[in-house]
Amino acid sequence: MSRNPRCTESTRSGKQSARSDEPIFPSKIVRKLLPPLACYLEAVRPSTAASEAALCGPALTVWGAAIGRNARFHFGAAQSPIFYSLTVGPTHDSAKSTGLDRAAALVARLDGNPVPFRGSPSAEGLIQSLPERRTLIVLASEARTWFARTKQSGCAALAPYFAELWDLPPSFSLATRKDPRHVHEPTLAFAGASTLEFLELAVDDTDFASGLINRLSIFVARPVELLPIPGRIDEQKINEVAAALLAARTCRVDFELSGKSKRDWGERFKALTARRRARHQGAETIAQSTSRVDTQAARYAVLSASILRRKTKRIEPDDVEFGWTIAEYCEASAITVFSQMALGRTVRLERKIEARLRRKGPQTRREISQTLGGGSSSYSARDINGVIDELTKADRLLYDGTRYSLPHEVGKVGDVGAGEES
Repeated sequence: MSRNPRCTESTRSGKQSARSDEPIFPSKIVRKLLPPLACYLEAVRPSTAASEAALCGPALTVWGAAIGRNARFHFGAAQSPIFYSLTVGPTHDSAKSTGLDRAAALVARLDGNPVPFRGSPSAEGLIQSLPERRTLIVLASEARTWFARTKQSGCAALAPYFAELWDLPPSFSLATRKDPRHVHEPTLAFAGASTLEFLELAVDDTDFASGLINRLSIFVARPVELLPIPGRIDEQKINEVAAALLAARTCRVDFELSGKSKRDWGERFKALTARRRARHQGAETIAQSTSRVDTQAARYAVLSASILRRKTKRIEPDDVEFGWTIAEYCEASAITVFSQMALGRTVRLERKIEARLRRKGPQTRREISQTLGGGSSSYSARDINGVIDELTKADRLLYDGTRYSLPHEVGKVGDVGAGEES
């Protein structure tokens, strides 16, 4: 039976309750289903007030990167616990980067695998950095730079490379005149953090259409009361977690669903199918950003099984519940984040249209679209037409059958010397 991802989260902070539309991390459920995760949270808790969502997103990414392709589940194609996690929260008091720092402290205890990487390289630099038979994990305290990097001249290949590596190809080649590179089983993980405002500036429609966004596991970091004097990580417990991860990757294991797990999986997938149908009637960006929920669930399920059931090689109902609980939380988080982002883009487009008409006078729909769309603009003709229609319905624009104008600008002549609206 599908659980609601908006269940309660046990946190130390009473600073701010969650908004009614904000997904709450299912802390009690995942702690129960994956005891090593509870141990990790207890180990880092004295050192930070960060919410458990902010801690678990990067941590699970590191755990999956540590195990890598040593755990596989054939779900159409072979799936391993490799994740691209993105923690989204406000700037000052969500402790997003703290979650990354605690995960990095765990990386240092995993005998050189995964290999940490900080920075935002070119497409060629990313491929050149991939190690053989190990996982490269990108730790990006400001993920906006990665999205912005894909828009720069000479870096357009970064986004498709990034998306393709998530699919775990058997090999990857980069043909260059100097230092051509061929990597066997290239494995890349990503743990990043950003604010909604920064993502609005860096992400555009191409990121959704290319499939880059739907490969992200979104975690929402809630505001917290920061600790005046943070304590130390519990070394004994963090070492226990590291030992469990090292044991989980000692040999390559192919996992299969048990009989009961198949039934549970079918029920969760049926519920997902119903949600997908409903979303296809709404915003296209939301449908695109949540199109890989079942694959994400498979990867989180095999992560759980690889830690708890390596000897039996079975994905049991608890693993299925863990996988779907995390994936459905990330699904709800993506809907929240990208709905807010879409709203922000819509408001900005409304202002651009009104500013254009204020400066140039009455304009045809085509003139507005040619000015504000195309080229490097992130607004499509569909976006612009939709906003024009909504502004007209709300009587914020007037339409005389040919041109649109602001209500107080009717009959005025446009200032032909005014500059173009950027």
